[in-house]
Amino acid sequence: MERNKSSKYDMVDLTKLMLAFTVMAIHTYLLGRYAYPFVRIAVPVFFIFSGYFTFRKIDNVTDKRIKNSTFLATMKRYVILYMVWFIILLPYTVNYRNYFAYGFWNGIKNIVHAILTRSTFPASWYLMASVYGIAVVYLLSKKLSNKSLLFITIPCYIIATIYSEFRAVLPDILPSSLYDISMILIRVFGEPCFNGVIAVLYIVIGKIIADGKIGTKSIKVYGYGFVGSLLLLLLEYFYMRRYDFFAYTTDCLMFLAPTALFFALIVMNIHIQVPYAKMYRSMSTIIYCIHMPIYETLIIFVNKFGIPNPVGVTGFILTALIATLISIGILKLEKCKYLRVLQYTH
Repeated sequence: MERNKSSKYDMVDLTKLMLAFTVMAIHTYLLGRYAYPFVRIAVPVFFIFSGYFTFRKIDNVTDKRIKNSTFLATMKRYVILYMVWFIILLPYTVNYRNYFAYGFWNGIKNIVHAILTRSTFPASWYLMASVYGIAVVYLLSKKLSNKSLLFITIPCYIIATIYSEFRAVLPDILPSSLYDISMILIRVFGEPCFNGVIAVLYIVIGKIIADGKIGTKSIKVYGYGFVGSLLLLLLEYFYMRRYDFFAYTTDCLMFLAPTALFFALIVMNIHIQVPYAKMYRSMSTIIYCIHMPIYETLIIFVNKFGIPNPVGVTGFILTALIATLISIGILKLEKCKYLRVLQYTH
């Protein structure tokens, strides 16, 4: 995503690239299960950065028309980014999701529903969740203070994590009618751990940092906060691994929020000049969007020759190499007069 260039945030750009590779590491099974709690902070940190840079621009102006135009421009960039990659990856996505297994119109319905409520191409839920999260926070912030936004979004986050971590035991805890209604809502609007419900709190956190309400302490203080939150996150994760038959998914954990917050604050307070930072920022978006199709295509290719699936180190290195080369190629080609449309891929 585009934003004003400043060496003050070069470390953010570098971190986004590194986090894109950590998402790739998850999907290529590079890391052991005990590393998962830490690498799961990637998408939450992306949300926090998005909230920060969006509301840093919006909240710094007083003219309502400029605020609205800035907000709409942000929404437009996200939607265009999503649709560009949706179109590029459509042949892969249709095959991967098997949308048209039950007829053409049913496939169209499935695609529209997936765009609005979950992923189409793998990992794309983050982009639409950002759209919903930023839109909700922007509209609510017209009437509500940051404290009120936290009062609303923290319970939403807790509910989403409960439905993620303890899905199997909820029928025994909740009244049957309430559980049935909640599952209908999930089928209609998507899993709360993979849509705007989970994103809103992180967007609010980014907004509060942008407003200067958080982020005035030293890196040392944030380091202590990060270590403490990470330890709690590890304990939570190990508990879920021990009783993982309770969990729908362990992607969404309660202590991811404070861990991601302190990690983001550390990164945003490291003000160093990083060569090629703008390129890293663009590469992070491209690599995030294409790494899963590349990996899945590798699996299909090697299986044709009877070669075992390239999981772990092999799968990660091959996927990282191909994704990096493609991203660099896109950044080079977009400078051509007739290929400038490629700038919308990041």
